[in-house]
Amino acid sequence: MKHQEFEDILIYFSKSLMGQENEEDILWDVAKNCISKLRFVDCVIYVIDSDNKKLIRKAAYTPEKPKNQKKTRFNQYPIWRGNNRTRGNYRQSGLG
Repeated sequence: MKHQEFEDILIYFSKSLMGQENEEDILWDVAKNCISKLRFVDCVIYVIDSDNKKLIRKAAYTPEKPKNQKKTRFNQYPIWRGNNRTRGNYRQSGLG
């Protein structure tokens, strides 16, 4: 990715986020728009619930199913489950 392209993407997301009013709207906006701007196939965003040591999926978007993707309930996953990368990143974050 070229420097100017990277800068344009940062400016786009900065402007896009300014119109959002809460965390949920921000996460959905990022999930939906990072596919086109960053050329991702799809996007899933998790937040860490450090008190309960869980990953909570907050937004997921794929162009294959563009309609009615917003959900109000998402699965929660124990931090220690999943692949080694997830466990390692959590430990490095200082939360685990």
